[in-house]
Amino acid sequence: MNGGQPEIRGLSSNEATQKQQNDPHFVPTDVQLNAFTGVSGGCGANGSIEWDNPEARTDDEPAFRALAELGGEFQVRAGTGFMIGLFIGYENGKYMIRAKAGAALGVGASGEIVATVGINALIDFVQFVYHQLMRFDFRKLEVIDTLAFEVLHKVISGIFSVGIAFADGLSGSFEQINSWWRELKLPFEENEYAHQLAENILADSEGLLQFAPPESKATMLRTLCATRKAWLHPGSWGLGYTETREEAIVKILRTITCKREYTEITERMGPEGPLHPDQTGWTSWNGFDIISGTLDGVEARFFRDWLDGLPMQPAKDIPASSAATLAQARHTMSRHA
Repeated sequence: MNGGQPEIRGLSSNEATQKQQNDPHFVPTDVQLNAFTGVSGGCGANGSIEWDNPEARTDDEPAFRALAELGGEFQVRAGTGFMIGLFIGYENGKYMIRAKAGAALGVGASGEIVATVGINALIDFVQFVYHQLMRFDFRKLEVIDTLAFEVLHKVISGIFSVGIAFADGLSGSFEQINSWWRELKLPFEENEYAHQLAENILADSEGLLQFAPPESKATMLRTLCATRKAWLHPGSWGLGYTETREEAIVKILRTITCKREYTEITERMGPEGPLHPDQTGWTSWNGFDIISGTLDGVEARFFRDWLDGLPMQPAKDIPASSAATLAQARHTMSRHA
């Protein structure tokens, strides 16, 4: 993404052949890309959509990372936002990007391109979506299909609960993922995953938690704060797990980059699940009450001070963790006062 626009980098014919051998579903697009910015000569239409990922930069130079590989087919649902020129959908375990060539690439080309987000690019894709949320102050993204975004936030909250890889969570249709997520019963007061959720959050080594969208963070916070008893677990929150739970809550809070993100999260912490507050009547104050009521006195005090110091909007075009660190610069969330 260059200034908010994706760029195209070509694959050689040998690389494209190897890609087809490794993935039988990969079909090179027939759009002519020789006029597109970023395509090297002789690569034809076999290439990838890349974006300048702030998470990969080591200095002021751009750090282009593959977001999706050209090829594949999918149909945009009626009534979606494809007219804006770039659209992200989800079909049977894969995220797909469909773009109008000129609109997406900022050139005078015509036609459309289709690209598939591969397994190796999934983390970059999650980072891409989160940075777009930051760019637009955590408001609804028009470039991604509603169902595709729902898959994203449910898979992320789900995999933290059961301890599987992100790629393994994308294992079927939207209906299958929705059914799997409902069986986890994450927003409810009694479920068997609350302890494991807390432990997996603390053990997150990929940094995926930072890039979880507000709906995912709302689901996880609700689960940690509202669960009073965890079925089929040898312990309870009162037997050594209260501290684990509070540490996990604090870790989620420390990923928040601004008050806009905080509001989007806490407005979606109702018992019905991470729905828009217009559907539930849930307010950010309700979420505040649940969080502050769960933390102990010291952490509750830090939580209030930290919240007062949050900027209204996130710092942009920098790593998300840096934006979160800047947001909490006045107050350090810690169990140790």
